[in-house]
Amino acid sequence: MQGERMIMNRRGCARVRARGRVVVQGSAGGRGKVVDVSTSGVRFRLAGPAGEYRVADRLSLDLRFDGARGGWWTITGRVVRCDADGQLAICFEAVPSDFATWIDAELHAAREAEDVDHVLLVDPMPLRRIETARSLRDAGRRVSEAATPLDAIDRLGESRYNPRLAAIADTVPASIANELRAYLRREHPAIGLVRMQAVAR
Repeated sequence: MQGERMIMNRRGCARVRARGRVVVQGSAGGRGKVVDVSTSGVRFRLAGPAGEYRVADRLSLDLRFDGARGGWWTITGRVVRCDADGQLAICFEAVPSDFATWIDAELHAAREAEDVDHVLLVDPMPLRRIETARSLRDAGRRVSEAATPLDAIDRLGESRYNPRLAAIADTVPASIANELRAYLRREHPAIGLVRMQAVAR
């Protein structure tokens, strides 16, 4: 997710894992991060508890997605699932035409991205990073290179980018690489982690 990963919901409607924000209007209020979205609904994780929401509640949502043109979309829907961990699933009543067009474009990008495994390679040593990237590309992988954890986090924040694997080289001090691994486990649990250990020569 180069594009979001495409998944299927229970009704067979294609969804994409998209990065975005949600603001719940009304007395209940609330803010959250998008988990996945389709033309039929959205799933998002609230910043706080979901105790004020119930299945069948009608909500008006303000949605904004990274990389999408046009700013915020306001869409109304009903709660179809409310999880204890703060996730809400909303079924839309109707969507604007430009929103549906954007979803179609994201689905197309996701299908193309599924064709090739994408690896995020994080290594502060330029020569080693270049050699590793070349080996991965020779093996048929698509590779994005980052020299620092900040570079990697910036790359992960881009729209339509969600690699399947992150290969992170050990660092000195070790806490630099370990903190990035912890961040990925917390914020991007779907990305597999590969540890690249330094080899003494």
